[in-house]
Amino acid sequence: MALPESNTRKPQNDFILSERNEPKDGSPAGTKLISGMTGVGWAMVHLPYGGVVKLDIGKALAGTTEFQAWWIDPRDGSKQACEPKTRQITDMDFECPSCGTMEDDWILYLMRA
Repeated sequence: MALPESNTRKPQNDFILSERNEPKDGSPAGTKLISGMTGVGWAMVHLPYGGVVKLDIGKALAGTTEFQAWWIDPRDGSKQACEPKTRQITDMDFECPSCGTMEDDWILYLMRA
């Protein structure tokens, strides 16, 4: 899956409303850090252990609420469409297909519709 406008991508975490597991003392984050990236018309979140993530879609996709979403399995590149677990005006929860171990990492890919 090629990312649209991938040359505009930048690390961005302010649209991730869930705890990102970022240490407050400046120590290394380790393997459980939830991280985000955005570009023109798309956003991604990596969840190294799966689980649920709450996002501000308005920040992730620059003010839109119309979008498509997929879970991408980084182990084999497969993808599956997904819907938010909860759908508010800005805060939406997405639940990974699996969670708990390093074998359950997922990438949530959002694209403006």
